[in-house]
Amino acid sequence: MNVIKNLKRIYSLIVAGLFAGGMHAQESPLRVLFIGNSYTHTNNIPGILQQLAIEGKKSFYTENSTPSGYFLSGHVENDTTQALIRKGQWNYIVVQEQSQFPASPDSIFFQNTYVHAQSICDTARQFNPDVQLVFYKTWGRKNGDQQKCAEWPEVCTYEGMDSLLSARYTLMADTNNAIIAPAGDVWKYVRLHHPEIELYNPDGSHPNLAGSYTSALTFYTILFRSNPESLTFTAGLDPNTARIIREAVRIVVYEDLDKKWLLSRLAE
Repeated sequence: MNVIKNLKRIYSLIVAGLFAGGMHAQESPLRVLFIGNSYTHTNNIPGILQQLAIEGKKSFYTENSTPSGYFLSGHVENDTTQALIRKGQWNYIVVQEQSQFPASPDSIFFQNTYVHAQSICDTARQFNPDVQLVFYKTWGRKNGDQQKCAEWPEVCTYEGMDSLLSARYTLMADTNNAIIAPAGDVWKYVRLHHPEIELYNPDGSHPNLAGSYTSALTFYTILFRSNPESLTFTAGLDPNTARIIREAVRIVVYEDLDKKWLLSRLAE
């Protein structure tokens, strides 16, 4: 009889342990590290994403290294960035270059952005073997890059700069076996279909609140593979504006999660 009781007790403990382990795994937060600059920290995009995750009942933890004006070359040498990468256990590491460099002439792009993006990805995988790298595809400046226009006519217009950014981020994602958070593609859609919605700060470069909300929703959709239209959080925007942006992210991102430059790599 004692043997039977002991076996029942052991069985109960095993079941309880498995249940507790399953609950722990279920509650483990998705750990996301953002590496970038003011295009990430303006209006606190990670903070908006945190609020979206709360509403969507997603467990989420994030840290970031996003000093204003930073290049990926700076992050390679930055003690804070490197310490965060080496901290380990990140599920996703988001990589964002300074807004102009990916749209630079070939020689500048490959000597500056491309090699440093690869260095960051290599270090990320060294200390986080199971990490998924995500390139944050940003957008062309509202009226093109007028600072670089004279020396590099390719970026004189929004269309030219945005096209080059898209090609370069796709190349970096391809060569580093990474995925893309295509915020720039959503911006392009909103500009075309809803020109009444302003996404830019007055400088024509950084995101205003609507622009940051667009990026945060893009990350929500990519990281959690969830339909953004299931959410209602507006981040303080006019509810109709927020609704239109959620619809745009659903059309551009959620409906194409199987695109090679988005999530098909997760199955590789």
